[in-house]
Amino acid sequence: MLSETNRVADNEMDKLLQQYSEYIDDTVVPHASEYSNFDISTWRVVVLLFDTMANNPSLCKLWTCVKALLLL
Repeated sequence: MLSETNRVADNEMDKLLQQYSEYIDDTVVPHASEYSNFDISTWRVVVLLFDTMANNPSLCKLWTCVKALLLL
């Protein structure tokens, strides 16, 4: 959908999907309990994503995309 609505260029999609896979494999899977026990009543999802994604240079395109989606 992001590509269809011109939010993400077609030539950026492969890199974005690669970074998403990297995020899942390197961050989410090793810390699965932190994600599965995430409590929306006491914590904000933006904080979790920022803490795990924003300062990782290899995920810069993914973080830019996630920020845009969070603003929606």
